Amino acid sequence: CMCDRKNISPMFYTRRISSGRFILIRFFALITATMIPVLLMGAVLTCMHAANYGLANIDVFAYFRYAFFWLLPTAMAAIAVGLFFTTLTNTPVAIAVQLIWWFTDMLGVNGTYSFFGVRPLQLIPRHNELGNVEAYIGYLPSLIQNRIRIVLIAVLLIVGTIYVFSAKRRGLLYVPVFKRGKVQSAS
Repeated sequence: CMCDRKNISPMFYTRRISSGRFILIRFFALITATMIPVLLMGAVLTCMHAANYGLANIDVFAYFRYAFFWLLPTAMAAIAVGLFFTTLTNTPVAIAVQLIWWFTDMLGVNGTYSFFGVRPLQLIPRHNELGNVEAYIGYLPSLIQNRIRIVLIAVLLIVGTIYVFSAKRRGLLYVPVFKRGKVQSAS
């Protein structure tokens, strides 16, 4: 998209659809496209475990519960960060923001990688140890609070994206675009 030489901005800033509806449709389309492979893989793994252990001996919805509880908030936040910063700057700066968030998650508070546990605004909580259910149950309340916070961050970023997009459509917001060392007009 960034290499496309045609200026298609006027097509995006038409007013036949509300800004909120446009951004929400884009957001939910990206969420759907992100979660479909995860859900398909969950279905395949469920079928494999049902074949190995019998349908009565497995939790058929286990993969789907974890996909929606553990992975969906992460996907929502990552997509919301991408939409917000891309809409605001018309550049791929969102990649840098997400990389900073990811490196901060990986290093943790004390600068070392944590195998399991969760911090309040951790994007990608970890439990990289088979078994050790007691530790998981011990930090489950923190994990639930973390997932709620991450969803709230995603919602706030989407609301911000709607505001920025609406202001740009109405011509009320100008963010300079940097190209070849010069500041150029977005129009």
